[in-house]
Amino acid sequence: MKARIFFTLLVLSFVPVFKGISQSIEIEAIGGVAWSGKHRPGGDIPHFKYSHAYVGTGFNYQVLKHSFLTSGLYYDKAEYEPVSITNWSMPFQWSQRYGKKVQLQLGLGMYVARLGYQYHPYSYGYVGAGDPLVVTGESHATRFDFGVAGSASVYVPLNKVLAIKAGINQNWGLKNVSQDTTVRKQRTTALFLGLSIKLKK
Repeated sequence: MKARIFFTLLVLSFVPVFKGISQSIEIEAIGGVAWSGKHRPGGDIPHFKYSHAYVGTGFNYQVLKHSFLTSGLYYDKAEYEPVSITNWSMPFQWSQRYGKKVQLQLGLGMYVARLGYQYHPYSYGYVGAGDPLVVTGESHATRFDFGVAGSASVYVPLNKVLAIKAGINQNWGLKNVSQDTTVRKQRTTALFLGLSIKLKK
């Protein structure tokens, strides 16, 4: 809970500063679906094995005519039996925008994230002749993650202020987020749809 409040206040604290010094700033709200996979030594689990809800808010700070600094705060929760994982991520990207009316935006940068692992109260295994054995799960374990972030978005204007935004966000984890020898690096791919609001100076 404290981490959620911290990230929210961090994003909101940047808004009045950016609005005062930029050509314009865009505030966005998005929702969609995400898929997660992890890198294992000797191979990869496919990215699209697990699907879960993905929501967030973002902003684009215009620094040049076609260049933006982009960031935001995004949340998703996945259920991987016998564990559920919550993910709060914040990307920092340099983005370029192409087109006049309908515009394409491509971004690349880094992200930081807070991963929360909650093991289910119990999971079932089998021993000997197949008798069920109740295995007590671990309690909370928290991991901080970071890595490379990329994005591709399309903006369809509704008027001078509002635009529909659709696209894909991708995070490639660089940090080992688990102590065991099988799960190493977190990866997330998200498809989303949302609304962008442009604020002028």
